[in-house]
Amino acid sequence: MGKKIPEVMAAERDKFIAGAREKGFDAHTARDVFNLIEPFAGYAFNKAHSISYAMIAYWTAYFRANYPTEYFAALLNACSGNSDKLAECGREARRNGIEILLPDVNRSLEQFSIEKKDDGETAIRYGLAMVNNVGTAAVGPIVAAREEGGAFSSLEDFCRRVDFQALNSLSLESLVKVGALDGIGQRGSLIQAVNRIMSVGQRQTQLRKSGQTSMFDMFREATPAPMPEIELPPSEDISPREQSAWERELLGIEFNESDFTRHIQAASGQFVVFANELNADSVGKSVKALGQVADVRERTTRRGDAFLAMSLRLLDGGIELVAWPNVLENTKGLWEEGKYVVASGEVREWQGRMSISVEQASEYKLPTSPETDETNGLVVPQERPAPSRERPEMQKPKPAETAYASAQDNAANGVREEPAPSYGTANEVTVRLRESGHLAEDRHRLEDVVRVMLEYQGQATVMLEVDTDGQLVKMEAPFVKVDPCEELESRLAELVGAGNVALPASRGNG
Repeated sequence: MGKKIPEVMAAERDKFIAGAREKGFDAHTARDVFNLIEPFAGYAFNKAHSISYAMIAYWTAYFRANYPTEYFAALLNACSGNSDKLAECGREARRNGIEILLPDVNRSLEQFSIEKKDDGETAIRYGLAMVNNVGTAAVGPIVAAREEGGAFSSLEDFCRRVDFQALNSLSLESLVKVGALDGIGQRGSLIQAVNRIMSVGQRQTQLRKSGQTSMFDMFREATPAPMPEIELPPSEDISPREQSAWERELLGIEFNESDFTRHIQAASGQFVVFANELNADSVGKSVKALGQVADVRERTTRRGDAFLAMSLRLLDGGIELVAWPNVLENTKGLWEEGKYVVASGEVREWQGRMSISVEQASEYKLPTSPETDETNGLVVPQERPAPSRERPEMQKPKPAETAYASAQDNAANGVREEPAPSYGTANEVTVRLRESGHLAEDRHRLEDVVRVMLEYQGQATVMLEVDTDGQLVKMEAPFVKVDPCEELESRLAELVGAGNVALPASRGNG
């Protein structure tokens, strides 16, 4: 057998030190250098390996830049087994202007696919098998029947042609909830008739597989065999909030954003609204989360006291909530499925899953006025005004120190004020950014700002004012200089908000 690794490393160290001494270095320095190199050897790899990684990175970047729709379709398919990653990739695709279309039994394949729209643009169609509670075995017969006989013209046509042997009620209900059957029926009616549809579909499948025939089979193309009529109940209105909840649960991507979703996205700096904000570093910390109650389960402690375990649906998934007996006593009427609540408590980890041990909770309702919601103690985010082409005197900002002190005073009174960015020299542009607490979103916003500025390169220095945890940090952007103009101001204002961009008084006309 060969030498043991420690012996080999000792021999290599001696050779290294000897070589260093021949070149005039002392043994102590050579030994220190070798001790720095040795740990890196555990991860270091050869040049061929490095080149392979570099080529893969280049190819990925090339496809991302030149074939974005194809790139994101492939990425979504690769993430299909992980709902959190799927949601993140879906948001990133839509943020880059790539439309993702709802699943459709007349258009979708089993996986994500690229579809050409009527206007000639391409979009990504959600795959049927990618819907939660639905798998390849269930939707394979749907795609096969459509490819063989064309699009389904009606609900009866769907039941007649699809093999229902691998399709169960839960799978069908999930497809209905996400709009996959909207082309052949109204969603509210279909949800109420799921059991009836399953019964008729399974009966038709049994007849086909048993080999039973009738005179109608002799004229199959001209006269389809009769089948029991599926009487749908009157359609019930499905609220946008309910549709949004179904989409978040079953698709991971919200297509029909409700007012509530837009509201909590705007106010994300005040509480946890993304499940991926909670990780191992959050354990033991106190947080405030806002979401929708789901899957409520009653449990008992060893002493026999009742407590509740439930899921709190957030924008990108769910987290576990536990309301112990002492909390449940005052909040029992709050834990109903579908209710939106604000829950505060300590983050805990159990079997790799994050949960919150609830200490305080209250129901959350959409505010109707731009004031503090007394029930929840939350500040309602207000709509930002449209970008102004002129800079009024009243908008002249304060120096950074004064702005920070003012923000501190307001914070002490429970008011969150966002000071305007300070104006620099005649050849300086200032952009103010506020950290949201969500690292990925902050990074994307900064990338968008830089991308816009690179389109207006010039000689003006760019100063960034970053509002982080109540502190205002000012720094120069070393990567770009710009040509100040009204168009640049307007485009930056769309990204960071009106009043957060300051151009010099003597600026060009673009």
